[in-house]
Amino acid sequence: MSTWPEPPNYYDAPTKSHKVILQTAGYPVIFPEPNISQVVGNMRVGHWTFVAGMSALGYGLGYWKGSVTHWQKPASTFGAIFLGQFGMLHMMQDEAYRLMGYKENNTELARNMPTFAQADA
Repeated sequence: MSTWPEPPNYYDAPTKSHKVILQTAGYPVIFPEPNISQVVGNMRVGHWTFVAGMSALGYGLGYWKGSVTHWQKPASTFGAIFLGQFGMLHMMQDEAYRLMGYKENNTELARNMPTFAQADA
């Protein structure tokens, strides 16, 4: 004869964390949970170049597609904003991975932890 399991008590403190870590950091961790200001403040020149390039590409594609219906200006503005936003979010994700230690982060170490970077050299 089986019995019903006890219902959970939602007033007890949780026993497990809601975070799941799928991999371990292969590089030094600078910020384990970086916020938006830390991510944007540490973005490299190449990241900003990618954002500007995606925005320019969006403007050109929007102008090309909008010229069919004589809506060049609104279509090019939408394309620049849309692809610029994609480029920004993509590079913010890349920089967050660097700050959390999942990608190579020598530049970020030198910028945020100069004593740690000198100890490795």
